[in-house]
Amino acid sequence: LLGTIRMLMANAGTLTINTFFLKMCTFFGGGDTYNQRGWTISIICLAVGFIVVNTLCVLNCRERVTEHEREEKQSIKKIEEPTLLISLKSLLANKCWVLMVLFLFSSYFLQSTFFGSQYYYAQYVLKNEGSYSMIANCCNLTALIAMMTVIPIMLRHFSKKKIAVLGMLANIVVFSATGLLAPSVTTAVITNILKGIALGCPIALQFGILQDTITYGAWLTGVNVTGMGNAASSFCTKIGSGLGTAALGFILEKGHFDTDPTGLASLNAIKGAYIWIPVIMSVLMLICLLFLDYEKYYDKAVQDMDKGLWKGSSENSER
Repeated sequence: LLGTIRMLMANAGTLTINTFFLKMCTFFGGGDTYNQRGWTISIICLAVGFIVVNTLCVLNCRERVTEHEREEKQSIKKIEEPTLLISLKSLLANKCWVLMVLFLFSSYFLQSTFFGSQYYYAQYVLKNEGSYSMIANCCNLTALIAMMTVIPIMLRHFSKKKIAVLGMLANIVVFSATGLLAPSVTTAVITNILKGIALGCPIALQFGILQDTITYGAWLTGVNVTGMGNAASSFCTKIGSGLGTAALGFILEKGHFDTDPTGLASLNAIKGAYIWIPVIMSVLMLICLLFLDYEKYYDKAVQDMDKGLWKGSSENSER
């Protein structure tokens, strides 16, 4: 639920930016959307808002849960403050966590190239710059709706992994269809509506699945590295996002976008970033999900850890 709410609000933020950012650039640029001053002031406004909102979050967060009771159990491995080496070994011994880190990296790489190229796709491929906000918002809006309605219903009947797998399969089909169909505003709107639903499923659940793999890893190794497990995965999302943005610039450069934005090479580069890079990343994400096998051990892991046990503890060995 926490993971879903997190991604729901992230999509709401993206929806807001898609709607108002270019209008802000035009306003501060004196009517010119591409004025450097307009873009600079707009970015500064967003940065100030980011700092204020995150500062309020930090100042109002309070930790209420401790590991005190679990530490009092005599059976669990006694490593109150595992060293960096022990923590890394524990994380890398957890295949499911490693797969989820790769999944998150691919997820953010996909989002950077796809969302970053939408404006260029609307302007140069569709030749309808004004359709950008509508096309972009179709994806985010349907993702929001899916997170609030479809996913909670599906979670009553299917596991998080199964829902994510279904979403990735649908995502591959819809992105591929975008590349195979003739480009038009109508096609872009319809496919983005479907992408929002398809991509919304795994993205909403990805951090919930990550926490499950970290819990499984604590039971598997006897070392609780929740903090490092989340920090390392968060670091990888930043790397994925950064490299995805860099890849978008590299692809456009190779297509001679700066010198000939309407040329065939440039249009193919935009389509590659908007359609085919997301297809490749979606396939990688699907492979990661298919190799996750923590679910068959998860219930036992939770039960054991409630008793202060881990997989290699003496009580489990005797069983």
